[in-house]
Amino acid sequence: MAYTKNGNCDVCSTPALLTQLDSGQFVCPTCLRELRLPRLSRTSGLLANAILSVLSSVLGVVTLPVQCVTTFVLGILVRLTFGLLLLPISLVWVIVFLGPLLGTSWLWDKMPLLRLPLAMIGIPLALLASVYVCLMPSMGEFESRYAKLRICWTWPFSLDYVRYSGGKLDDDDRKVRIQRVMDTLPLNLRV
Repeated sequence: MAYTKNGNCDVCSTPALLTQLDSGQFVCPTCLRELRLPRLSRTSGLLANAILSVLSSVLGVVTLPVQCVTTFVLGILVRLTFGLLLLPISLVWVIVFLGPLLGTSWLWDKMPLLRLPLAMIGIPLALLASVYVCLMPSMGEFESRYAKLRICWTWPFSLDYVRYSGGKLDDDDRKVRIQRVMDTLPLNLRV
């Protein structure tokens, strides 16, 4: 049985109920969880994001010519329907892509053991979502399109990005991590 005491954590200096490690260090529950994760698990999010970035770049070469045609044709259809076509386009984005992207991002953060299966689901989902956003007409709302692309391209940190852009991300480590991911995006998508 591990020895516990009240005091300041040896790693982060936070006052809490501490657990003694085999090395003799006393750590808080947050640091204990972080120290028990393998090193790869701590950086797996950045690795998944790097894989997503490379695949997005490769897929962009194929998507660009198709994007020119689909945005033109769908833009005309949106004008002919007086904007009513934007409703199903937006519903598909929210139900099929946004919800699952934010849900898998939340699970990524809460359940480290599920990260490999989540990566197998989340990376293709983020790629499909970014292709969907690129192929749909923006109707002049480029900032909305860029925000959607940022949500796709920051996966598995999409939920952190949404909180960061809304000013609701309080954790400094998460802010640094999301800023590091944002620095890898194309210049016009950086915040």
